[in-house]
Amino acid sequence: MTFGPDSFDVTGAGEFDLGPLDPVLGPLRENLAPNAWMTVALTLDAAGKPLACVPDRPEEYAEATQALCAHALKTGRFRRHPAVTLDYEQATYQLSVWYHEGRRGEKGEEFQTSENYPLERTRVRFADIELPPADQRLSIADLDYEPMSYPRSALSMDLRANVVVVLGFDAEGRVASCRPFESTNTARMAYETCKAAADSFRLKNAPDARSFVVSIAWNIP
Repeated sequence: MTFGPDSFDVTGAGEFDLGPLDPVLGPLRENLAPNAWMTVALTLDAAGKPLACVPDRPEEYAEATQALCAHALKTGRFRRHPAVTLDYEQATYQLSVWYHEGRRGEKGEEFQTSENYPLERTRVRFADIELPPADQRLSIADLDYEPMSYPRSALSMDLRANVVVVLGFDAEGRVASCRPFESTNTARMAYETCKAAADSFRLKNAPDARSFVVSIAWNIP
């Protein structure tokens, strides 16, 4: 699968801010199962504004999913992680909301959100980027780095992938941009790699306009 301006999924590349959901869905809890799970697909514009919201199973918890979509379209906004650089005109974002009767989140909330891993087991190529020639790249000797930690969400789902991303650095040597190039297993694995790389790599002798290509095989021991 190739991601381009008109075909993109940004799940995992940032956060979709919905604000508190308890005031929206709490009045409908009597119509939900003790362990209810609702999933919606949002269409976003380049600025992160939601344009459409489609429930995965519209017949299940219809009133609650309609209320969720109405709230998302009215107040929701996608905020991309600062290190993840993407070019698209519209994108999808997969969002799940779950309710466990009698259980609350860290802030005491009844309804909690989580991101999905869409297109699981699918190779994704990002069409907006080409790898720089080898003689025009930074080498690992140009960087200070610490080993990247396995993405926690992928570890919990037993997901493995080979990922390639391209890093750019600012005048202080920090990672300023990360452009995904390819992931052999979902786009989100590339986004998680970018977020991990932002914390792991630093340029020794900044500034330097060259980029560094990260190629990593995420394999669970």
